[in-house]
Amino acid sequence: RCLETRDPDYLETLKFACVFDMCASTEEFDVKVCRAAETIARECTEIDKIPIKNWRDSVSSCPGEALVIT
Repeated sequence: RCLETRDPDYLETLKFACVFDMCASTEEFDVKVCRAAETIARECTEIDKIPIKNWRDSVSSCPGEALVIT
């Protein structure tokens, strides 16, 4: 729901940044994916006021507790 409210140009920029990070980083793929998901969840909560809860429960490759970003 959060990303549906975003400007298409912003989403394209987000996609480009994600692809760039995936290619340029030496971290493991799962770590990079988790960082991207954390960023999106944080922005949805802080900017759009749409709380993202328990997202880690559905992303088994992301380590850590099911944190709620408030």
